[in-house]
Amino acid sequence: MERRVEDFIFRGTDEEAIVYIIDYYGEGIKRLIFTYVKNYAQTDDLFQDFLLKVYQNIGQFQGKSSLKTWLYRIAINTCKDYLRSPINRIFSLGEKFDLIKISQSAETQVLKKEYCQQLAQCIFPCLSNIGKYSF
Repeated sequence: MERRVEDFIFRGTDEEAIVYIIDYYGEGIKRLIFTYVKNYAQTDDLFQDFLLKVYQNIGQFQGKSSLKTWLYRIAINTCKDYLRSPINRIFSLGEKFDLIKISQSAETQVLKKEYCQQLAQCIFPCLSNIGKYSF
């Protein structure tokens, strides 16, 4: 089946290719990005960056590797670039200050964790056992 995907990429327009990539690989790539950044908002932003890079470079895909391998490599490189960037350091430092500044009661922490789990379930419905992830 992978060969057909690559043929589709070569024959279709760039816009059709992006729609196909989002439909068939989008959730997996979002999960991959999340494993790097551990933040849902940043995951969405990096997914948009990933799509832009794919759109700009779709013509360079030669089929020497599978499409999935090529896409995952772009996603991983996008994450690594972000994690090395100064903006990531600023966000990380801000989160640390927030944790120091606000001491929450046990009840507030439990409610916040439940809210995060519900939000995660809405964003990533394919994760059935969301409770095993810590937020």
